[in-house]
Amino acid sequence: MNVFCPQCGQSISSEDMNLKAMVAKCRSCHALFSLDGVFDDDGGGERSRRDRPVDKQVPMPKAIQVEETHEGLRIVRRWFSPVFLFLVFFCIAWDGFLVFWYGVALSGHAPCIMVVFPVLHVAVGVGLTYWTIAGFVNRTEIRVDSHELTVEHRPLPWFGAMRMPVERIDQLYCKQKISRGKNGTSVTYQLIAAEKGGGTRKVLSGLMDSDQALFVERTVESYLGIRDRRMRGEFA
Repeated sequence: MNVFCPQCGQSISSEDMNLKAMVAKCRSCHALFSLDGVFDDDGGGERSRRDRPVDKQVPMPKAIQVEETHEGLRIVRRWFSPVFLFLVFFCIAWDGFLVFWYGVALSGHAPCIMVVFPVLHVAVGVGLTYWTIAGFVNRTEIRVDSHELTVEHRPLPWFGAMRMPVERIDQLYCKQKISRGKNGTSVTYQLIAAEKGGGTRKVLSGLMDSDQALFVERTVESYLGIRDRRMRGEFA
């Protein structure tokens, strides 16, 4: 049988399993996880727990509101989190330095390199400032009815809006995204829709709290009558 990493979905080779200690390590994301309950004999041989239906009971996060009307299901997620408070001060320092820099560069006979050099920094500052403002005011609205699943971000425009017929949705699942860079490792979560016949679409991305993705997954599946089951690459 095949065993998959619960974090990234990578297949685990037998060399990376310690059956005496019942633990395994993923070579892809370096996650260490238990093998307890992974192997099960149900009369017809071994099979993976991921092939069985599971039930995720997740309490409603504070940043989420749910409303069910005769028109359908409406889920609203507020973007704000304490990280945006830090970003306010960071943006003030970043943008303030650029204003000072260009004030000096444009007030005298400074060389052109002083004007051209910070252009990339200006682009970063504008993007980061826009994201910080959006973090304070934006909401994500997920609507589900008998025909369609829609996702919109407002009031400030943002990428990631989508529309999808519910008849094409086979399963929803939460996926963890690990990004490694010079400044360390960051972890965010995505809500993925698996389509009937193959293929996937992102419903939500960039979530810092896994409970938000899991709660939306469970709520939408329950509303649409989709029986939950494990998916490859699903966040455990």
